[in-house]
Amino acid sequence: MPHHTLTRDEVSKNNTGESLWFVIDSKVYDVTEFVDAHPGGEAVLKQFAGTDATEAFYNLHRQEVLQKYSNLCIGTIEGEKSQVIEQNVGDLSVVPYGEPTWLTPQFKSPYYKESHRKLQKAMRVFTDTYVTPVAQECEKTGAHIPQHLIDRMSKVGILHMRIGPGKHLHGVELMDGAVKGEEFDYFHDMIVCQEMVRANARGFQDGNMAGMTISLTAVLQFANDEAWKNKIAAEVFSGKKKICLAITEAFAGSDVAGIRTTAEKTKDGKHYIVNGTKKWITNGVFSDYFVTGVRTDKGLSVVLIERGEGVETKPIKTSYSPTAGTAYVTFDNVKVPVENLLGVENKGIHVILSNFNHERWGLASAVTRVMRLVTEECIKWSHQRLVFGKKLTDQPVIRQKLAKMISHCEANQAWLENITYQMTLMPYNQQSTHLAGPIGLFKMFATRSAHECADEAVQIFGGRALTQSGMGRTIEMFHRTYKFDAILGGAEEVLGDLGVRQALKNMPKTTLNPAIMSRVKDLPWPSQIPDDEYAEIAAGIPSKDEPFIKKYLGGREALIDQEKQQRSDYAFKSTLSPLAQEACNIVSRIRLEEQASTWTSEFENHVAQETGKNIYPGMMFSLAKERMEKTKLWQIVKKMPKGALLHAHMDAMVDYDFLFEELLKTEGMCIFCDRALDSPESREAGPVKFRWRKKGDGEGAEIWKGGYEAFTFVPLKDAAEAFPDGGREGFLQWLRSRCTITDTESIEHHHGVDAVWRKFSSVFTILNTIIFYEPIFRAFMRRMMQSLLADGVKWVDLRLAFTFFYYSEGQEKADDTYSNMFKVFGEEIEKFKSSKDGKGFWGARMIWTGLRVLDTRKIIEDMDACLTIKMTYPDLVSGYDLVGQEDAGRPLKDLLPELFWFKKQCAQEGVEIPFFFHAGECLGDGSDTDQNLFDAVLLGTRRIGHGFSLYKHPLLIELVKEKKILVESCPISNEVLRLCASIMSHPLPALLARGVSCSLCNDDPSILGQDVNGMTHDFWQALQGWDNLGLAGLGSLAENSVRWAAFEDQSSSEWLEDVKDASLGKGMRAKRLQEWSVEWEQFCLWIVTEFGGDGDSARQIREDGDGPLAAQD
Repeated sequence: MPHHTLTRDEVSKNNTGESLWFVIDSKVYDVTEFVDAHPGGEAVLKQFAGTDATEAFYNLHRQEVLQKYSNLCIGTIEGEKSQVIEQNVGDLSVVPYGEPTWLTPQFKSPYYKESHRKLQKAMRVFTDTYVTPVAQECEKTGAHIPQHLIDRMSKVGILHMRIGPGKHLHGVELMDGAVKGEEFDYFHDMIVCQEMVRANARGFQDGNMAGMTISLTAVLQFANDEAWKNKIAAEVFSGKKKICLAITEAFAGSDVAGIRTTAEKTKDGKHYIVNGTKKWITNGVFSDYFVTGVRTDKGLSVVLIERGEGVETKPIKTSYSPTAGTAYVTFDNVKVPVENLLGVENKGIHVILSNFNHERWGLASAVTRVMRLVTEECIKWSHQRLVFGKKLTDQPVIRQKLAKMISHCEANQAWLENITYQMTLMPYNQQSTHLAGPIGLFKMFATRSAHECADEAVQIFGGRALTQSGMGRTIEMFHRTYKFDAILGGAEEVLGDLGVRQALKNMPKTTLNPAIMSRVKDLPWPSQIPDDEYAEIAAGIPSKDEPFIKKYLGGREALIDQEKQQRSDYAFKSTLSPLAQEACNIVSRIRLEEQASTWTSEFENHVAQETGKNIYPGMMFSLAKERMEKTKLWQIVKKMPKGALLHAHMDAMVDYDFLFEELLKTEGMCIFCDRALDSPESREAGPVKFRWRKKGDGEGAEIWKGGYEAFTFVPLKDAAEAFPDGGREGFLQWLRSRCTITDTESIEHHHGVDAVWRKFSSVFTILNTIIFYEPIFRAFMRRMMQSLLADGVKWVDLRLAFTFFYYSEGQEKADDTYSNMFKVFGEEIEKFKSSKDGKGFWGARMIWTGLRVLDTRKIIEDMDACLTIKMTYPDLVSGYDLVGQEDAGRPLKDLLPELFWFKKQCAQEGVEIPFFFHAGECLGDGSDTDQNLFDAVLLGTRRIGHGFSLYKHPLLIELVKEKKILVESCPISNEVLRLCASIMSHPLPALLARGVSCSLCNDDPSILGQDVNGMTHDFWQALQGWDNLGLAGLGSLAENSVRWAAFEDQSSSEWLEDVKDASLGKGMRAKRLQEWSVEWEQFCLWIVTEFGGDGDSARQIREDGDGPLAAQD
């Protein structure tokens, strides 16, 4: 404190390095010993030595700098008084708009009582005194909130108040009596929230028990044992234990339905065994309890897990301070008592959603207050900052920016107070109905406002807004961290959509459109016909039993039947056994039941509100996948004998979890790239590859850092462990994302077909460097065949583009030819067929595929390689095709010279390599790509891959039927690659109705997001999406797959005759069709027994005791 009275003349004499004084706001400062420590250097201080530096100081600094260095003050100027108002602890801001209007003396508010003002004063003093100093220190060091501060907050009831109003506050001393617990309302809640965030430390803001505010409510509301609930609450409110909410996962952010963490009951039913990983868990690092969303046997549930054996937490680095304790939380066989269940088992969605309104309201309340803090800083800075001799506030453009920021602050505070007022009057259960939408819209508006304010604040502060110290630190922090509020609690887009959807639910419903209503508005409505007159009219209205109406209905049914006779599955359906007919009826009933129960409007509305996604039967695969796998129809289709898979690209038949584990456990595997993978952008786009090496060239972490030298081989295990976003687990998630078309990529149709094909093509480049190293290739082959057989698939015609390098075991140099690869291919097929696991598997062959985008020389060389392998391994190569995005490649008419050369070479070598062309995989009508269909038919293709545009060509349809050409249809692939929006708009039903023979195929299941190699997803989509198909139609498609499979080499005439004869023939095809027919009847018996109450047909078969099914009893 000043202790001398000095004159300005005395000050002026101390103007050298040996004695350096100056005046700031009537106070004299001796900075002689401070010169070396001054961040701006010695020269700046010497410029003002012996003078009044008030104006220069306040042009660069704030008052708190003088408070920090008060020990340098040696006196005051005689006869002068300080002009700067120093704010004391707990004081309100005197800056215009620095406080909400209810705290400004000249304004009144209907919302606030005396207890609100007392609480605000008490919280301001407490925050300024105890919270802010600790918060600022923790924000810098990353330390977690100290226990002494938690204890202090607990003592005055702050921990209790942060949960909001409720019985937990009754009898609790709140801020030394500022408010009674019984009187505490949502305005008190808002005050606590807004005062706490004034500490201006965003990481600490979340680190200050934010996890408790969104998790403890679940315990208080849904714990099934009162004593246990009280024990947990007491521990948390006392600050002795910390608690957090563990819902989000890598695959389940806003979409809580995507939760994969499992909780399986022990056999004695006393415990759950929990396994899984949570991500982005606030306070997870230091929490003792985890309110955890898990998947139980029939749905989502929520359990409270105590930190102990099997629970591991790992910090996640975010753009704000680690003091928040954001974490990965891993549960590894954690044993949890069933008494720890919160709410009802399988009904956990209600627990998860129960606190969303309060959480979102709290986040919006906080960001509204911080916006005001930033606006206050901008007003103060622009008022004191001089530029070109004028204050910033003298510039109209600056005043406009301030006006915009003030408007956002006031608008948000007004909306906040309105919603808070509704919350105080509305029971909690009604808030979810009436306030979920408004709160969602408010939070969206608040975070959009934060975006605008952050942008304007940076422009006002300039370079200072980019530094974490000094005058601009408040702006820098806000600009760096405001986006957290735009994501946490629900993204802006999701909440905005929720608000509009909830509003539209209250729209008045009419059955007549406005045009019709305008024509009848002047009529008496409804018509006022007297009862006796109407009785006379009613007597003349014909009944449905009238002969002429019956005749009409009969003609109608005959017309429908006549059309059905043209369907390709008509013959199959008309020859069904009584057992199969009964099974088909049962499946139809289940399908209708699940349309009404599984895809309910309530569920649709709920998911749409929370995720912004529309839910319906037949909806797009990427959105429907998880829901479909929980249905009875899924159980049925999963068990169905599916015959043969005719269209599948081998390098996309990957079980990623298995393949990546094989990759990591294979000694010597390395990762390399043409650039450092040191940023999210490079990790998303860099052409990553893998290779076996005797010894790697670099350290594990190198490839993730800027100093990585291109094409350096880095040991894969080390690289995975050093992955910058989550270590090994993060690496696996990243690699999966590089090898999969994500939900978002598949549904963003506005980006067009080319965009998704770019991602699609890039995946093969990565996978081919993994799969085609001999040890991994052998394991991959076994796993693929196991998965197919488990899914009811007994044969597969694989396609593979030979544009990769194959490496034999222990070799750093790639093989010169694909001979060894085919040798291994054949060996693994035979090994699997003769193994116990492979019992009943028929086998596999390869359709050699070239790339249609290549030039003539490259294609001829590819065809020559195909001929060489065919002559070496005649039983393994079954045909030839050209692949790649049709729209971007050469059309078949352009490839005629190469194709005729190939046919001539086949004839000269005496080998049969028929065509199985991709064609019509496009949206065009009359384009070269669309016309590939004409060339495919004219060139004698035995099957057409995709044939998506075939339905536009009536003449070609007749030719395809005449020549017995099968269409390999891949519905999910066509959806994900943006040819159609969902199964409902797929053209396959049109082809079936016109009598075209088709089969269902999965194309590239792993890349398309199916996670498995089988065909159940495609089969389920078709069955649920197409009313005319039914189980019988599905059976016909499966039978077709066997009928058109390339089991053995055949000439064109032999092939055609064999396909026509079907099961009545004498060769391998007939044998396989007969085997499939027996499996079909067994399958139908299982349906009737399992789902039909052991129906009449099944009972009759058992009573007769004969036939192929008798042994199944």
